[in-house]
Amino acid sequence: MSESKRLILVMALVLFATVLFGGSTPSAGEGQSSILKKAEKLKRVVKRELMPYRGVAGVLKTGQSTSYAAGDDGDLQRGIRWPEPRFVDHGDGTVTDKVTGLMWTKDAQRLLRKVNWYDALKACNDLVLAGHDNWRLPNVREMVSLIDYGAYDPALPSGHPFTNIQLSDPYWSSTTSVPHVAQAWSVGMVNGSVRRYNKTSNTYHIWPVRRGRHRIW
Repeated sequence: MSESKRLILVMALVLFATVLFGGSTPSAGEGQSSILKKAEKLKRVVKRELMPYRGVAGVLKTGQSTSYAAGDDGDLQRGIRWPEPRFVDHGDGTVTDKVTGLMWTKDAQRLLRKVNWYDALKACNDLVLAGHDNWRLPNVREMVSLIDYGAYDPALPSGHPFTNIQLSDPYWSSTTSVPHVAQAWSVGMVNGSVRRYNKTSNTYHIWPVRRGRHRIW
């Protein structure tokens, strides 16, 4: 980057930080060294002000855009915006969610049988797909991260690449329901409902996941 472009960038950042945190705005005829000093000062201010938020992941939008009453979710639509497109289809039977970095099997019924919770854990752990052998049963928050609460049947984001979404029964999560430790949480793909069921029940589906790259852009 040339020195002139660097100075323009610094001035823009100083102006932006000034608006956010206060301070004096650089004038058109101000010298480069003075502008850089202001930039350094504002850098310290920004660092101090934002320090409590380092590492904060934030909360995603739910996907609901229809409002049913003033001040509801569809009206305010609070949360972090989803990237477009959200999903990356790797062409090998796997899909990565750019929001979470999680890699899912493209076929949501890759493991065909409905099983109890213990067998679901084992089936995911035993899966080898696309050269990866670290598949597992997702926890309940990972399952819910896929849900679009503005969609129905299935409650997944529009344009998702997944196939064979099972609607008849929920999907197991690896999360136990405390204090009901004989039960585990499951997520239904019809409307994103989260419920607990006995771990010995043999009527729920499996959707394996693994940790991929944090972001794919």
